[in-house]
Amino acid sequence: MRLLVPAAAAAALLALAGCSDPEPGSPLPTGAPAETSTTAPLPAPTATATPSNDAPTAERGPAPTLPPEATTDDAAGAEAFVRYWFDTLEQAYTTLDTSTLASHSTPDCEVCNAYIDEVDQLRALDRTVEGSQFVLTEVVAPAPDGTGATLVSTTLTVRPGRVLGSDGEVLETVEGETTSLGAVLVREEDTWLMFGLGA
Repeated sequence: MRLLVPAAAAAALLALAGCSDPEPGSPLPTGAPAETSTTAPLPAPTATATPSNDAPTAERGPAPTLPPEATTDDAAGAEAFVRYWFDTLEQAYTTLDTSTLASHSTPDCEVCNAYIDEVDQLRALDRTVEGSQFVLTEVVAPAPDGTGATLVSTTLTVRPGRVLGSDGEVLETVEGETTSLGAVLVREEDTWLMFGLGA
């Protein structure tokens, strides 16, 4: 799967820290999500996952559909949800509409909020993204342990790309790199939500 993200977001994702070094695919040790410390791609005026509903209707593409397998409370469901969440992130950057991304992220997800804020700023500044793709090459989840939270191991390859101004001028570039991240998921009602990402 490939994702469009500006350089600042890619750099921040590669620099994330705070997830406590669990073994790949291991469950969280307690019922509460692990604390994460993240670096926002751009200064965020607020820290809530607020859907953006003012993107021009003509520019909006169809939102990804949450597959039934991404809602099940098992390892396969957690893995499918992580793949789906990254689909919503791609959709946010390609359409400049963050409502779907926000609806599948917790208000406390700092990385989610940072992406939402960055997309809002891109739209406000009339900028577009070319390339700057992520390839999700590995997703491994443990069997849920009944706590309602789990840590999914992922491997992402960031492809080179760039951010363009309204006149086509290249404003930022993204270097290619591969990194491993832990995606912290929590259960809410009958589905998963993204709580955080960390290296």
